[in-house]
Amino acid sequence: MFLERTPNCKNSTEKGVRLFRFPADKARKAKWGQYCRREKWKPTESSRLCEIHFEESQFELKRADGRKLLKWNAIPTLFDLPNFTPRLPLREAPREREPPPNECSFALSSVNCNEAEESAAVDTNDSHNEKEAEAEESAAVVANDSRNEKLAAENKMLKREIRRLMERQEALERKLSKFLKPDQVQYMQRVSKSNPYPWTNETIRHALQLKCAVGNRGYEYLRQIEYPLPSSRTINRRIKSCRFNSSNLLKTLLSS
Repeated sequence: MFLERTPNCKNSTEKGVRLFRFPADKARKAKWGQYCRREKWKPTESSRLCEIHFEESQFELKRADGRKLLKWNAIPTLFDLPNFTPRLPLREAPREREPPPNECSFALSSVNCNEAEESAAVDTNDSHNEKEAEAEESAAVVANDSRNEKLAAENKMLKREIRRLMERQEALERKLSKFLKPDQVQYMQRVSKSNPYPWTNETIRHALQLKCAVGNRGYEYLRQIEYPLPSSRTINRRIKSCRFNSSNLLKTLLSS
């Protein structure tokens, strides 16, 4: 956010007011500073003037992008300052008529003419470079706005896709919970299957019932098609680790 610090003006970008930085050209920069009428102050790289200090004739008209930009030679003239009169350079006094030139004076005038042409060429180049810099800045701002709009649209689309995938996952988990136990659902969702999985006793009992019902071949076939069941070794190891009374082992395991 940029703020303006000219007297009697507290505009900023947050108020929707367009701020313009001081020109790079030293002569125009100094003239802007004179119009600001601030004692012992020189504009810096972060100095800005808002659009209300420029007459309407100082802005470019009929721009294709609709942006409000200053002309390359714009000067701020509107300031709320009492008894303010801009300090403009005085007119030069009329020169006295010189005698007819001789050869020496003609040569001197030729040199002065060349110097004036070179100075005018330098001023023209500076003005042209400044206009090119402002045009590049305007194009960069337009491109940045377009890129931000595109990223915002992509972000919105990604959020919508993530929400859709989460809804599908929740619906799938609800369907699986109708015939699978929670640890079986988590077993299907895990990434690595190399480590031993902590099956619950309820799932072990269910797997033993299923193994007794379909036999060893049927049970191994279910595991081959990746039905979430513990291996036979896991079932045997869990049975050995349990301590049972003298009652029937199979009856204990198969009891619900």
